[in-house]
Amino acid sequence: MICTVYIVDDDPRILAATGDLLEDCGHKVVTFEDGREMLARLTAGERPDVLVSDIIMPHINGADLKDAALAIVPDLPILFMSAEIGNTDPRRLEGHMLLEKPFTCAALTDAVEGLFNAPRLHS
Repeated sequence: MICTVYIVDDDPRILAATGDLLEDCGHKVVTFEDGREMLARLTAGERPDVLVSDIIMPHINGADLKDAALAIVPDLPILFMSAEIGNTDPRRLEGHMLLEKPFTCAALTDAVEGLFNAPRLHS
């Protein structure tokens, strides 16, 4: 099933590769190098089916991005991807899927499609 995926990652190579892979699977993809731009789109009323976000980023980290995004879209499914959790308290990521970098193409597509097809808590 095709869904709209917002991807946020400050590394342009990972952002492009992740976006290309999901587009090749037929999904509509919108990419952002800065979470603040993605939040502006949510505030303007846009609604992705799934958010895929890096955790360690400048300006706004993945945990803070999650909090801000869920304040706008409470039932937004979120997939975190990271090579390291870093200074982020893992409890702030609880309840959301985490995909460790590097990941396989199959792991990414399975995770996104699983989130898209999962029942929503606040529909």
